Amino acid sequence: MAHAYDLAVVGSGPGGYAAALAAARRGLRVGLIEQAQVGGVCLNVGCIPTKALVAVALAVRRLQQAPRLGLLVHGFDIDYPAVLARNARIVTTLRRGLTDVLKREQVELVQGSAAFEDAHRLVVSDEGRSRTLDAERVILATGARPLPGSWTIDEQRILSYRGLLLLPAIPASLLIIGGGVIGCEFASVFSAFGTQVTIVEQQPQLLPMEDPEAVRYLARRLEADGVTILTGTAIQRLETSPDGVTATLKDGARHQAQRCLIAIGQ
Repeated sequence: MAHAYDLAVVGSGPGGYAAALAAARRGLRVGLIEQAQVGGVCLNVGCIPTKALVAVALAVRRLQQAPRLGLLVHGFDIDYPAVLARNARIVTTLRRGLTDVLKREQVELVQGSAAFEDAHRLVVSDEGRSRTLDAERVILATGARPLPGSWTIDEQRILSYRGLLLLPAIPASLLIIGGGVIGCEFASVFSAFGTQVTIVEQQPQLLPMEDPEAVRYLARRLEADGVTILTGTAIQRLETSPDGVTATLKDGARHQAQRCLIAIGQ
């Protein structure tokens, strides 16, 4: 049975739910289609849990720098399972709040993956079942997915940002391929947690599209925090073993790490 909407929005991330709410508040009948969790990547496996980790990393830095203020801190430990539990609570609370707002504004949430049958009809599939939705207009707000490059992301040794956020323990060492926003952010966070971090960026500087002076300052800060930065080079070969990952650079140098994060393409 077809369901008529004035607007169907595919994807419930920040773009999708904002569009759905704006349309509903103008009196349109809106269906919001999501194949995973309401809130999309940003809320569930991206911006929100990452910034929650950043907050913990900043607290660690403050504790480390406390002696500069005349405060003596006699050791501390990071309870990483508790850190992850806090992340989960934050995400769950925000997702519940977003769901409540959507329901209050009478946006109909539709679970499943959408495909066009024609210009005004979508087929939504979920767990082997499908339904059709008719809509006068459709907004595609499906976002993006991690780019693996020439490697295979197994979420065990070679990770996307999703896999890194789900690691149950802090890795002893982390090789990050890609010195963009995601790579630099995770380098800052995990170096604060005590991980030995190496960033490999094929462009001459980190954050290639950003102001060189600002990037030089960032690079100095990361290096002061113990991050090794290798720019103007690339990974020629990436091998996994039970002990971790070994990367061979184009100059033949080899770097080993317990985990590898693929953070290219952003």
